[in-house]
Amino acid sequence: MTTQPEIQASYSAALPVTSNATAVKYLVKPFSAAVTDPAIRALLHDVQSDSQVWGQQLCAQYSVAAPGMFTRFGPEFQSAAAGLQQAADALGADPDNSAARRQLLDGLHALLGRMQIIAGTIAPVQAALADYSRTMQSDHAKIDSALLLLAKDIPSGATIVQQLSGVLSTGFYQTSALSPCSVMLTLDESVSMQLTQIGGSAPSLVPLAMCNALLSGLKQANEVATSSLSAVMNTWAVLETKYQSVLDALQQASADELPPLLRALDIQVASQAWAQLADFAQSLLNANTSVCNVSANLH
Repeated sequence: MTTQPEIQASYSAALPVTSNATAVKYLVKPFSAAVTDPAIRALLHDVQSDSQVWGQQLCAQYSVAAPGMFTRFGPEFQSAAAGLQQAADALGADPDNSAARRQLLDGLHALLGRMQIIAGTIAPVQAALADYSRTMQSDHAKIDSALLLLAKDIPSGATIVQQLSGVLSTGFYQTSALSPCSVMLTLDESVSMQLTQIGGSAPSLVPLAMCNALLSGLKQANEVATSSLSAVMNTWAVLETKYQSVLDALQQASADELPPLLRALDIQVASQAWAQLADFAQSLLNANTSVCNVSANLH
């Protein structure tokens, strides 16, 4: 059974992506006015536009993906549990009861079908996340290249970039999370002053350096989000395989082989486990009250 930490990890993985994606637009923007090169201005605009795909549509889908699997399937399993238990009890009392075996098999098959359908709804989210990650990696490479090329045309450009990168190498802004998809950002005043001072003779390097640092963080956040959701999906697939194995075994078992299979099925315990996971997943979704309202405060 999938554990609560796996669901929590997938849900929580959305926030770092939101923070970095939001920062690419809102924290870089005030420094972009210093850029006079039309090509660099266009590049920054395109990158900022690409980064906002997360907040505009993808985060809302991603943040509810893993919890939603359990809030959907948990109640369905509970609804079916009474009928499954009745059939299992009847079959336990009379292993030759073909009607009870058929009822049990049909019920389990229906649940397996629902699991497969629910899993299928997550595939588009995974695909969209993969597309977003590839786009932002490509943008990161473009920004990095533009930063290096611009630095070559500026006296002491490489030194300035190194100094800017040092300031931007650790957390240089604070995030106040309203939900996994809604944040308020505050740029440290001391960092803003350092960036302005270091970039005094070459202010156009500042937005590129900041964007470069933020895209590096976004890359890491996207990787965590991808692996976290994959972990849930992998465990879900294991559960599907388990139910399929049970179905096959029940279908092929002789009357003498049924008792241990029925004991291993343990419908009541499974029902309680699904209920607990559904309740936990719902508690996460209840806290997710504003998934697309992204804002930022700059000081």
